[in-house]
Order: sequence, then C-alpha cells, then structure tokens
Amino acid sequence: MELSEDERKFLGEYVNAAYLSEKNAHDIRAKFEEDSCVLLHDFLKKDIADSLKKACTGADAEFKGGRGVPNYDYHDGEGGGWRGVGPTHKQRLPPTLNPQIVV
Repeated sequence: MELSEDERKFLGEYVNAAYLSEKNAHDIRAKFEEDSCVLLHDFLKKDIADSLKKACTGADAEFKGGRGVPNYDYHDGEGGGWRGVGPTHKQRLPPTLNPQIVV
C-alpha cells in the first residue's frame, strides 16, 4: 500500500522520515509477517517523542506509578473503566469498559 503525498506530509509531522519510504515500509511489513512483531527505533520524531515522554512521566508521577522501579502488578492502572490485556513485557493495551470513552 503506497501512501499519498498528503498522507506522507501529514505523517511526516510526527513520524521519522525513514519510516515513510516505500522500501522501508516493505521491509518492515516483511519482518512483521515473518516474526509477528517489529521494533521500530526512533519511530516518532524527537520533539514528539520528548513531548509524549514528558506527558507520560507526569501522569506516572501523579498516579505515583513507576518511581524508577518496574511495577510487576499486572492490574496496576486498572479502574475507571480500564482493564489491561496482553503481556506486560511486550505490550499492554488498555481497552476501556466504559462505552462513553472512545479510544
């Protein structure tokens, strides 16, 4: 699937340009098909990643989570209509149980 110029321009505001080339997209797709997962280093542009990290760190501090030590409580962060799914060592996608929250 090839991106249109408008799509490439929009994504280019957030995503590292290396990931927007057709060759790299093909290579990533092939790797995903082979291994069922891919690790994308520096996927987001640095300013976007830094902003996101700052927001997440602030939310963790407010929640009093983290504290520099990994939390192995699988159910940490659940509540308020959220529940954890997936292995915590790879991903943890929290779908909401609240139909008023759109993810």
